[in-house]
Amino acid sequence: LEVCRGMKCQPIKIEPLSPEEGWDLFTKKIGSDKVLDKKVEEIARSIALECAGLPLAIVTTARTMRGVDDIHEWRSALLELRESIQEGLIDMEGQVFRILKFSYDRLKDEKLQQCFLYCASFPEDYEIPKVDLIVYWIAEGLLDERRTRRAKFDRGHAILNKLENVCLLENVKDDDRSNAVKMHDVIRDMALNITKEKNGSGDPIFMVKSEIEWSENLERVFLKNDIIKEYLYPSISPPKCLRLVSLLLPSNKSITEIPNSFFVHMQSLRVLDLSGSEKLKRLPDSISNLKSLRGLFLNGCRNLEYVPSLAELKELRELFLQQSGVRAVPEGLDGLVNLKCLDLFFVQDIKCIPTGLLPNLSHLQCLRLDDCINVDIPTGELVSLRQLEMLGVNFSDLHKFNSYVNSQHWQRLSHYRLQCRIFNSKQSLRCREVTISNYGRGELDQDHDIALPTNMQELSIFSCILPTSLLDFSPSLNNNACKDLERFKIFYCKRIKQLWSFTATTSWPVPQNLQI
Repeated sequence: LEVCRGMKCQPIKIEPLSPEEGWDLFTKKIGSDKVLDKKVEEIARSIALECAGLPLAIVTTARTMRGVDDIHEWRSALLELRESIQEGLIDMEGQVFRILKFSYDRLKDEKLQQCFLYCASFPEDYEIPKVDLIVYWIAEGLLDERRTRRAKFDRGHAILNKLENVCLLENVKDDDRSNAVKMHDVIRDMALNITKEKNGSGDPIFMVKSEIEWSENLERVFLKNDIIKEYLYPSISPPKCLRLVSLLLPSNKSITEIPNSFFVHMQSLRVLDLSGSEKLKRLPDSISNLKSLRGLFLNGCRNLEYVPSLAELKELRELFLQQSGVRAVPEGLDGLVNLKCLDLFFVQDIKCIPTGLLPNLSHLQCLRLDDCINVDIPTGELVSLRQLEMLGVNFSDLHKFNSYVNSQHWQRLSHYRLQCRIFNSKQSLRCREVTISNYGRGELDQDHDIALPTNMQELSIFSCILPTSLLDFSPSLNNNACKDLERFKIFYCKRIKQLWSFTATTSWPVPQNLQI
């Protein structure tokens, strides 16, 4: 308001909704087709009135009561709301926060509340990709009650759905990006107030702007596309953040070097994200001493040449090096028995994975080696990973590809990308897919049938010399065994004349998505 006055603008007062307008909005957001019992309706009207005609408060409060029929729960909710509003009430802003906090309190689940407050550690109006958010939660340990990776992701999506349903988060989706969520400005302010109350000191525990001082009470820092050079000179005293749990510095393209002293006073750090630091060539040796670290994200660090030994990071669960410039697997991985995810997607300069490394990582649930065109993994080492759920791997020849498929190991996987002689595929791993290139161009290719996993959902064939009929390409196709196949792509292939033949006994449906 003061800014408007300074600009000589004429403020326009927006009146709150009338009681009937508020009630109409409340009933609309409850979303029930059933007529409320008269006694329940009386209580519901009282709840709507307590929202003081404020649309955001009405919507958020109504959504928390969706699906509630029991009159005792309605009465309890009204009492909680009134107590929340009366507690510490100072002004209208305080009243709004107290009403919104009612929705937070009604979550009744500490994990839900923790995940909600976590979202406030991102900047105002920032769109947080859902998958990235869940991976951060996994890395920090917020979803540790679930054992498998699929169960963790299911739990993460369930939490996001719940927070969206009660209007504490907004869903964001368009054609140019994957699903994301964001937090309304007022909701975020309320969440920050809650974190200050929990902290006790009243100091902020989240940092999203570099000009704010790095206080000792900071717990989470998120600085994207920002310049933090003033803290990266060796002559400057490093931040003293003994309570810092999460340090997210994605897309800081100006970072060329991080002094060894920078991480000295961050011994509680669980998650470190330096993804997109394209000019960064070396990580400081002090990272080796972050013994609480559970997630290290270095995606897109294209010039990264040196990563110190990770042998002492016994708590490390998530190691992401997608599209980075590293030329070898970091030292010390063989002793990281808690490692759940090793992501080396499209790391072109890695020449090999040390023999015997993968069997030592017996708790791996996700392994990404797809688009690593110089890396061949023996089938025996892949099969030894009994807890693996997600796999991306590139085989250099048909014999090695068939060896893995015939092992039947893929049957235990929820997601996979099996490649033969191809790279430059999609970054995300979202289904069960097979991609084959240059079949029929080698001297021995025609002597080998291609074995295909029968539960694949997507098959892509590029630059191959094929039989005249696609059904002769693999016995799996000829026997109509691949009944889960939904998408099929074929490009730049020779000799092929027939894709499918149909008879009275044909039971295999044509894929829903066919690209030729």
